[in-house]
Amino acid sequence: MSAPIPKPVKRGPKPRRRIARRSAKNRRRRTPAAIRERKAQVRLADALASLLVRYREPYQCDRCGLTALPSSVDPHHLIVRSHHAVRWDLRNLARVHRRCHDALQRDKVENERVAIALLGFKGWIDLRVIGSFGRPERPADAIERLRAEVLARGLEREAHELGLL
Repeated sequence: MSAPIPKPVKRGPKPRRRIARRSAKNRRRRTPAAIRERKAQVRLADALASLLVRYREPYQCDRCGLTALPSSVDPHHLIVRSHHAVRWDLRNLARVHRRCHDALQRDKVENERVAIALLGFKGWIDLRVIGSFGRPERPADAIERLRAEVLARGLEREAHELGLL
């Protein structure tokens, strides 16, 4: 038998390199300011449109017709929000209960039925054409238009409570 191979001599742990940490004030923001500002404008325009739809007369669900308080309804986009030409168009927004909202999002035929009931067939087709081929509205323009509508309808108090004006 051969002699066992001796174990290597332990030299100790390797010295660790220190990783330089950036100070908080030198950290770079990941999102440029222009993008953050646009996102804030989009959120504000969405909130203003939502306020206008919630306080639309008559106070009832556009799908089932039940009376609804402004706090118990959701605004539903008849044409999806990604079509920026009609995203903040009030004709594109329906007032629906939360359970009706889920049904409209699942069923395209039901969504179209509600849209035709609200707008009429020609109005629905016109809105779809604008959504598909129209020029997208800038969030700043939508905010200006929606704020004027809030003031015209006398919803200043509700808008101030939500911090929208």
